[in-house]
Amino acid sequence: MSKNISDFSHGIKTGAKTKKNSTAQRLITAMEKPPHLTHEDVEALRQSIEEGKIPIKFDSPFEMDERKRQLYSFLEKQQC
Repeated sequence: MSKNISDFSHGIKTGAKTKKNSTAQRLITAMEKPPHLTHEDVEALRQSIEEGKIPIKFDSPFEMDERKRQLYSFLEKQQC
């Protein structure tokens, strides 16, 4: 038995009573109101999101690069 979104707007059974699901009803009402987006609008939004992405840097601040190794090596020698 499949349900569509409007099945949830009619109410929720609580015991013997049924109360209206106001959250679902507000969601359905908002979906039915303008502006109704076209396929082109959605694609333009997706393209803007893609263009605005910033690359994520996965380097750990705790990894030792060659410069840090040389510094630590120098400091160790100074302590001896």
